[in-house]
Amino acid sequence: MNPYPLISHKLSGTWGILLSAIMLSFTDLAAQQDTLPQLSDIDTTQTAILPGTLSSPRSTIAQHLIYLQEATYQPEVSALSFDSAGVPFQEVIEIAIQLKQIYDGESYYIDTLQIPSDPNYLDSLGRARFKVFPVYPEIYVTKVGDQWLYSRNTVFHIPKIHDKVFPFGADFLLNISPKIGQKKFWGLKLWQYQGILIILVIALIGYWLFSRGLNVLIRRIIPQIIKTSWLDPKAIRPVARPLSWLLTSFLVFRLYPSLLLPINISGFISVGLKILMSIFGIMAAYRITDLFASISLNLAGNTETTMDDQLIPLVSKLIKLIVGVLGVLFVLQNLQVNVTALLAGISIGGLALALAAQETVKNLISSVTIFLDRPFQIGDFIESGSISGSVVEIGVRSSRLRAPDGAMMSIPNGTLTNLNITNHGVRTYRRYATTLGLQYNTPPKKIEAFVEGARKIIFDHPMTRDKDHLIYFHEMGDSSLNVFVAMFLEITAYEDMLKARQDIFLAILKLAEELGVEFAFPSTSLYLEKVPEGFRE
Repeated sequence: MNPYPLISHKLSGTWGILLSAIMLSFTDLAAQQDTLPQLSDIDTTQTAILPGTLSSPRSTIAQHLIYLQEATYQPEVSALSFDSAGVPFQEVIEIAIQLKQIYDGESYYIDTLQIPSDPNYLDSLGRARFKVFPVYPEIYVTKVGDQWLYSRNTVFHIPKIHDKVFPFGADFLLNISPKIGQKKFWGLKLWQYQGILIILVIALIGYWLFSRGLNVLIRRIIPQIIKTSWLDPKAIRPVARPLSWLLTSFLVFRLYPSLLLPINISGFISVGLKILMSIFGIMAAYRITDLFASISLNLAGNTETTMDDQLIPLVSKLIKLIVGVLGVLFVLQNLQVNVTALLAGISIGGLALALAAQETVKNLISSVTIFLDRPFQIGDFIESGSISGSVVEIGVRSSRLRAPDGAMMSIPNGTLTNLNITNHGVRTYRRYATTLGLQYNTPPKKIEAFVEGARKIIFDHPMTRDKDHLIYFHEMGDSSLNVFVAMFLEITAYEDMLKARQDIFLAILKLAEELGVEFAFPSTSLYLEKVPEGFRE
């Protein structure tokens, strides 16, 4: 007897042709007895029921499962465990088989000893109802008259749940398995080995299609979304590869339940695939974050402000941190770690953690303060006491400065927010003042000519302002006639300022040479009123 009558045929199109061709390669294998594939074992010695009584939740669920085992395969008897009112009995038989496939496809082991045997059992809400599968609350048995049966609601929902557990025609192996390879080797049947080979072939083809398709999509779609033509081809492959791994592992995860492997093997594979998907998901998220950060930094380079240049690396790091934490929690959950209890424990220990990491928290809050208050930006030259340098990076914990001698300084953000910082990078001009000392024997007319010439040189220079310069002969010093010079350079970069000052002072030196003016240097004159006796030249 074929144990899978009327099961919907979902396999069609290109995949149907491909998989049919693969299966034809195994037609030389002799067809074995027409029985249900290996499912999760039920210890019938522990049920303590008489088949057909349906007197309690335990007896009803056990009857459904016992009569779908190979040794006791009678699907008509198993179907009696369902409320079939208004449903053709042949469809109820199919639904009974589908429910068993759902249990095995989800690697759900049913311990009959844990199922109530009380004929008058009531749940916590006072209803004569027992939920069999916590993941799917629609599956439950209820009391109908003197019998316990799978409810009409369960009968209605089983085909939908079956389609969810075996999507995209993944149940094709269930349709053909009774006819191909029932002989067992090392605990598995031939049809299951064939199914493993088919899934591996599908995974390889899927990875090939995913990797090439994602390369094309990223190269064409991203520039359309962010309206930019810049996209480094070398940045595409690091993104496409983990995404292809993620999609391929997800494809295998959706297909492998159709193999109906033993629960211990199926559970191990399920946990392993979930962990792999978590790892690949984290890797893909990291690579995508790096790609968009690179694109954003390229676009930010065309803007006037450097705020976005600072914000993009920080946001990128925060996204990676969040993705990493969520990925670790997902992995722990699949390793049967009670994540809720873990988070509760972390919250209880949050005070101790905050005290232990108060400096880290302080620096984190200070980084937010720096971004909101903006006392400096990347590229600004800042100074505070012994600290001075150009801002290279503003991180989550600390900021990095490049000192004038080239050394790299890493300063905690909490320290920076408490300093009185002079930001030389935000000024719109630079003021420079000095004194030019002329010799005392310089005639007044030459002094006047020198002052006027120096004033003209400074005013005419392209890097100086059009006003506010001060050039005057203002002091008769101890050893020189002092000319005060205060000029304003419309320059913010330190190197540009040095170059402009060099041009101005070279022009002043040429002016002094043309006028015959000489600069004084500090000197001391000694006068002797009387020559000591006995002194000889």
